[in-house]
Amino acid sequence: MGIEVTLPQGTFRGRASDGVLSFKGVPYAAAPVGDLRFAPPQPPPPAVGVVDASRYGPTVSGPPQRSAVMAELVPDPTIPGANGLNLSVWTPDTGASLPVFVWIHGGGFVTGTGAVTAFDGSAFARDGVVAVVVNYRLAVEGFLQIPGTVANRGLLDQVAALEWVRDNIAAFGGDPARVTVAGESAGGMSVMTLLATPRARGLFHRAISQSGDAHHVHTPDQAALVTAQLCADLGVARSPDALGAVPDDELYRALNEVIGTVQAGRDPKWRPLNRLVVQPVVDGDVLPRHPVEAYADGAGAGVALLVGTNANEYGLFTIPTGLAGALDEPLLEALVGRLGVDAREMIATYRGLLPSADHADLFMAIQGDWFAGVPIVRAIEAREKAGAPSYAYEFAWNPPTYGGRLGACHTIEVPFVFDTLADPWGPGCAATPRRSRSPTRCTAPGSRSSTARSTGPRTGATGWSSGSTPKARSSVTRTRGGTVRGTASSDDGRRYPMTTTDTVADKIALNELVARLSRAVDRTDREAIVACYTEKSFDDHGRFRGSGVEFAEFICDSDFTNASPFLYHLLGQSIWDVEGDEAFGETYFDFYMQTDDSSLAHSFGRYLDYCQRVDGEWLLTYRRVVMDYRGTHPATHVTTASAGHYAGTATETTRSTSGCAGPRTTERSCFPGAPPARPGTALRLRRQPKTKLA
Repeated sequence: MGIEVTLPQGTFRGRASDGVLSFKGVPYAAAPVGDLRFAPPQPPPPAVGVVDASRYGPTVSGPPQRSAVMAELVPDPTIPGANGLNLSVWTPDTGASLPVFVWIHGGGFVTGTGAVTAFDGSAFARDGVVAVVVNYRLAVEGFLQIPGTVANRGLLDQVAALEWVRDNIAAFGGDPARVTVAGESAGGMSVMTLLATPRARGLFHRAISQSGDAHHVHTPDQAALVTAQLCADLGVARSPDALGAVPDDELYRALNEVIGTVQAGRDPKWRPLNRLVVQPVVDGDVLPRHPVEAYADGAGAGVALLVGTNANEYGLFTIPTGLAGALDEPLLEALVGRLGVDAREMIATYRGLLPSADHADLFMAIQGDWFAGVPIVRAIEAREKAGAPSYAYEFAWNPPTYGGRLGACHTIEVPFVFDTLADPWGPGCAATPRRSRSPTRCTAPGSRSSTARSTGPRTGATGWSSGSTPKARSSVTRTRGGTVRGTASSDDGRRYPMTTTDTVADKIALNELVARLSRAVDRTDREAIVACYTEKSFDDHGRFRGSGVEFAEFICDSDFTNASPFLYHLLGQSIWDVEGDEAFGETYFDFYMQTDDSSLAHSFGRYLDYCQRVDGEWLLTYRRVVMDYRGTHPATHVTTASAGHYAGTATETTRSTSGCAGPRTTERSCFPGAPPARPGTALRLRRQPKTKLA
């Protein structure tokens, strides 16, 4: 059933379902096309007739996910259309005056959209909160610093959306004087940045940042380096006209390559930059100062802030990817050293704090603290100087997947927040059979509603549903920055996370909000749902999880910072023979890797294909070449092969100075004394000058 709301810009027809009214794809600014592509957001034009707002509006343009793993885990759907600057609203009653919850999605300031199931605001509306989910410009259009244009265009989009909420939310039953802005990952970083943005002052009254800190900002010089590299790679001038003339596919491909180059960190000039290559910049105008410095002088002091992390942020990038099984002391030192610290000293410090930790535990602890844990404490300390109300939390629920080792990893709390556990990221997960069909509903939004309704989170609640009173255990696993984590067991012996309030700092009040976020889903349902959520993206990779190659593919696609040391580690473990010769004036090497799974070869091929730009000297010319015979003659070159699974059936085409050419199988050998047939993968690399890849 449709229902209409009339605004100054026009009339919009939404949809009513299960007591919730939704209005999707409502423009809050003009379409950022043509002369407006790199301009500040402009007011939306008047609507013509009654606008259908029953479906999500267009998504903003941006590059595809650089990681196949993350693309599966957090889908980034594309909805065509000119105006991606739109938002969606969920409300229970257009005639009410309810608190408002505005959500800013994550995605590293490069990808992401509000048009995913995980961000459906229906549960908030049922709990008496008007929910708003915002799209904003990303990547080149949103955050690349371009001479002749205003900086931080994506941040200005967020400000424009908040201004739209101030001016229009009353028509949807929201109270513009009770607005909470929230976000996760890059969305949380946006929230922390908005606190220090003068143009956002007065537009929101409470703020929530999930796994987002205030340190992810560039200096003008750092931002200029990124722009210069992108334009040099494209061969265009550093101007909006020149960049606007580049086709989108070419522009975003080049941006992904720049991200890879910067994150590799092989050139010292890139090392001061963090892994988010495109992000807000301290431009002196939109963002006058570094947020942490601004906090200390009172920026955002009138806004209550709830900020926190997940207990094992880097579990997402360590456990499912296979890195945990590949980490040893040299690799751990190499990866930690990329953070710009004394790796051995840092590892020794954490090993002293966590004496039973293995290499993976240490890596996750260090990276998690570097990514969010320590920066969040620094932000709260700065706010404390100005007397700003701040609350810290740690989401600590550990799913049973991967033997319970995944932990409360990055993004895992989002479906709890929105009460979308039944189908967190789209139909693909919901289609996976669940072990239970209990109608029990997670009440996470009710807990979050308490923050939206009041000046800060509630304290003192037990966080456990009736009939399930846990017995506390004194098994504190870690103490850090006022956060104490332990476990509790219910009557059936299952163990769950338990958080307690610590008074290490007056302004850092860790409260039991975390427990409430994960309280009411039936335990059998919860295991099945979260298992689906966390494992959905790794179905195709699970066959060789733990080999290290899965991580190789992932880390080259998404984190070039770690690629080089892992390359040598992986080659040392996987390559059992190397042959090479001079051919056509260049050096070729065929790498043979023993494996019984063609998907392993595919992943390894992708890894070398991506990492050639890191190691510079090698260019992969033949990849994913599957074979089950290894010749020994130095003039033999594998040129083509079956692309399918090759067990006993693959053929290869070779050329040889000995005259043995043409199709060949494992049953026939061209060379006397050749070794027995051995399943393997041949990958050819061609040496070329590094300058050709610069």
